[in-house]
Amino acid sequence: MPKFVFLSALIAVSLISIAAGAAKVMRTPQEVEFFMQAGLGIIPLIILGVIQSAGGVIAFLPKFRFAGLSLVTLGFFLSVVVIALTGNIAFAAISMLPVLLSGGLALRERNRA
Repeated sequence: MPKFVFLSALIAVSLISIAAGAAKVMRTPQEVEFFMQAGLGIIPLIILGVIQSAGGVIAFLPKFRFAGLSLVTLGFFLSVVVIALTGNIAFAAISMLPVLLSGGLALRERNRA
């Protein structure tokens, strides 16, 4: 994978993860309602938000990039689980794309080290 493509994908998944995590940590009404529909409460919402935000930030640090991308992948995957719990299987399936992208980036980073 060319370095430009890797860096572009890294920036995209990291910023998306930070934004998604921030929305959860800030307990936006949409996120709270979404987690309530899934049968979850505020604590899982905040925990997932911290995972997503931390992963996105850590992924920008070259020394800890694999760990950060692993957290980003975990955060995206847990989001897919929450989406599936609401019964929206089609959206959950589409939401696997960021999981696969961030997971691929994490594997590339692990193999590079």
